[in-house]
Formats: sequence, C-alpha cells, structure tokens
Amino acid sequence: MNIIRENKGDLNVSLKIQIDEADYSVKVDQTLKEYRRKANVPGFRPGMVPASLVKKMYGKSIAADEINKLISDSIEQYIEKEQLKILGQPLPNYDINQTMDLDTEKSFEFSVDLGLAPEVTVDLTGINADRYIIFPEEDHLNQTIEELASSHGTISEMDVAEEQDRLFGSFHQLNDDDSVMDEGLHSSRSLAITEIVDENTRNQFIGLKPGGSVIFNPVTAFGTIEKAASFMSLKSEDLQGVTSNFKYEVEHISRHTPCAIDEELFKKVFPNQTIADESAFRTAVGQMISANHQDQADGLFFREAVNSILSANKLPMPTDFLRRYSEVTMKKENRPKTEAEFENFIDGIRWELIENKLAEENNLTVEESEVRSHTAKILINNYFQFMQGMENAEENEYIRSAVDKVLSDKEQARRIVDSILENKIIKLLTEKLAINEKRVSFGEFFEIVKQKSSKE
Repeated sequence: MNIIRENKGDLNVSLKIQIDEADYSVKVDQTLKEYRRKANVPGFRPGMVPASLVKKMYGKSIAADEINKLISDSIEQYIEKEQLKILGQPLPNYDINQTMDLDTEKSFEFSVDLGLAPEVTVDLTGINADRYIIFPEEDHLNQTIEELASSHGTISEMDVAEEQDRLFGSFHQLNDDDSVMDEGLHSSRSLAITEIVDENTRNQFIGLKPGGSVIFNPVTAFGTIEKAASFMSLKSEDLQGVTSNFKYEVEHISRHTPCAIDEELFKKVFPNQTIADESAFRTAVGQMISANHQDQADGLFFREAVNSILSANKLPMPTDFLRRYSEVTMKKENRPKTEAEFENFIDGIRWELIENKLAEENNLTVEESEVRSHTAKILINNYFQFMQGMENAEENEYIRSAVDKVLSDKEQARRIVDSILENKIIKLLTEKLAINEKRVSFGEFFEIVKQKSSKE
C-alpha cells in the first residue's frame, strides 16, 4: 500500500491511497475461514461448506469491507504519523474515485481531500472594545423592590371584599328573568377585582362576602368579548352573539399583603447576606439587577470583541475544501447560501481555532466540578427557585439526580461546557483588550442594541 500526498494550494491537500491485492487478501482469507466455520448452508453440515462456495457467496462483500476499512485506517494513521491538523474530516473525491469492480480488478486507487488547519497565532495588541456596565434606573429599582415585596408577601382569607382583593367563585349564564339558564355557559375561576375595567361593575364586586353574588354583563365589565372570554375561562366564540347577563357567585375572598421592606424581607431575598437597613437593601437589589442584565451586555461585548479579533487575525483557511465540506456534510437548510454566509461560516471556524489557542495559552480548562455546579445553578434558577439561598442546595440529592440526567445528554453537556469556556474567554478578553467601559442604564443599553442591530 502506498499513500501519495499532493498539495493543492495553501492548506488544501489530496491523498492518493494505492492498494494492491496483497494489502487485503490475507485479512479476506481469514474472514472467509471464519464465515466457513460458522456458515449454515442447506445441504452441508456446519463447518463443512466448501471454501469455494463460501467465497462465491461472500468473497466480494468481505473484500469490499476490508478495502474500505483499510482506506479509513491508513488515512487515520497517515494523519497521525504526519501530525496533520485537519479541519472537519477527509472527503472522498468522487470525481476521481471509481466504483470498485472486484470481478476484474485487484488493485485500486482512491483519493481523499483534506483541509489543513492554519498555524494559529493570536495578537490582541491594540484591539479596543466597548464594554457596557449596566446600572438600574431609579424607576426600575423601585419596581423591582415592589415586586420582591409582593412575591414574599402573605395571602389571607377575608370576610368582605375590597378593591385590591381576589375572589374565587363561579360564573353562570342567566335568563332574562335572572334565573340560571339550563345548560347555559358557566365556569369557575379566580378574579382580581382590579381586572374589571368598567367602574360601575367593579363597584358591585366591592363589599361582597363569601356566599354573595353579583349580576353583570361580562363584555361591559371587561371591555371586549375576547377579554371577557379570557377572564371567564371560556372561548371567544362561546360569547359571540351572547347578550345575556351572568351571575358571579363568590366562594372565597383572598387578600395579598406585600411584605414590609424590613429585616424579614432582607433575609428572604438575600439569605446569605447581612443587610442592615433599607439603603443597604436597595444597593444589594441594584447589584442584583445589574448582574442579571450584565450577561446581555457581556454578550454584546463578546460578539464585538470577536469581530475585532477576527479582523486583526485573519487566519488563512482551506477555502476550497471548506466550501465543498459545507456542501457535503451540512443539511441543505443549514448550508451557506450566499458568499456573505459562507464568509460567516469560515469566520466561525477561525474563531474556534483562535478560542482554542487562547484557552491553551492561558490554561483555561473546564473541570467536571465546574460543569456540575453550573448545571445545578441553571436548574435551581429556572426550575427549583424555592431552593435559592438554601445552604448547599447544589448538593441536594434531588438536584444532583437532575444534574446527572441533564449531563447524560451529550449535546446538552457540550453546550454547558462551551458556555463555561466562553465565560472564561470573556473574562480573559476584559483583561487583555483595551476596554472602554461605559456605564449605562438598562433602557439606554436596550437602545444601543437596537441601533446596532438596525445597522447590521
């Protein structure tokens, strides 16, 4: 067997693999012997099938399998021996390769194309990047504190309804004489009195007691058929053409009382911090808001920093190979359709090479413990919020089991690892680049993103 390398321009390489019968015949004969030993052919005892018959039945398919395996192994061994850093995977050259005819040929030649990765050096000298630091506006801060006080408030059963209360009861469609209509529309649901837009109707609900009722027109009360249907847990078409009144019978009255802005609220919101007074609480909430939005700001910083780094480090690429690679290996809907999309595809590969180089030069690694901790935090923040602030929440048996389940999905695990590494790269870039920090409110940041998007 012989492999001939042919360079086809920068980083585009072709390998010709020349195979003679002697390269695969021994393995084919060994496999045929195994087939003969195990073959179950009518008319012959096991192990006694004539070798010529076994060869006639299986010889060509076994030879084809062995030749294909030999090609694959020889390419892999050549790449390893020559220490070639390739992009993607080798692509067979179907313009040159011919279908194997094992009846007439014993020697074969196959050609595969390779795309070589360029030598990667990264120079961050003189690269500037804007990094926006988010701070909460006063209105945003006040609104967030109100929401926190509300979410940590208490719910009490009441005897008489006031405007801020929520009722639970049943809607019943009425006849003209205000009797309940047989087989009329009805539903049960809770209702906040403040949801009623018509003032006269809203006043009818104030002062109700459990067991009491009120007769009203739902469309008048809620403004439109669509809103009335939504509030009554009905479909809009159910109310089309309905002009009759409805009765709402009250079963329970509940009142939500926001938590006072005091030490109790401080501990509930920040169980792991010592908050002395309302001023310190406002500062902590402001920091929390900033941290929640900073991810978005850092996302913009990262995208713009990547573009600047790519412009300053335009690595040469095996363009011809990658164009063909995208056509052969990518799903049709995902292939680059324009030259601009193809350039973005190439830049994506460039950045992956640069990112790996930065990680290697700066010893950025992702440990299993980091992956598990990161996954646990995602689960707690998104699905188990009641566990936020609990001591050793990440070590909770239920959370650990949920983490195991998430990480058993290799694709999800890969995305989590990539996310952790990206966060480390962002931190590295904030240290290595010339950063222009700009302190902006979230509203101002939103407008900046909007303007940048409109220019792209």
